[in-house]
Amino acid sequence: MVTYETTDDVLTRIDAQTRAAEAEMIRAREFHAALGTLRGHGSATGVAVEVDSAGLLTGLCFAPHAAPPPGDSLARAVMSALRVAQVDALSQVQAHAERVWGSDPLVARIMTEAGERLGVETAPGGGR
Repeated sequence: MVTYETTDDVLTRIDAQTRAAEAEMIRAREFHAALGTLRGHGSATGVAVEVDSAGLLTGLCFAPHAAPPPGDSLARAVMSALRVAQVDALSQVQAHAERVWGSDPLVARIMTEAGERLGVETAPGGGR
């Protein structure tokens, strides 16, 4: 048996789809805005770093009371602190994504790819 929708039924369905799409767009904007303020932090041997949600360095601080290490040690400390901050940022992005989008497969794939770029294994529930 074939059923046909009335014009009013079609318009009602289109209106509902439009409202749902608008709600998703608002969620996406809010998610993006929150990522703009997210910062990851890490420290190692007198070095503290801050990264943005993409893991890019936004701040670098050397403890004033720490004895200056040799160049190689300083470089290792900076890279170690940077790595901790990047993992911290990734964890925060993942937690925020799960709060906003739930267990969406696309979000999971994006988080996995982000983790792979950092060499970190991501898992549902904010774990690594």
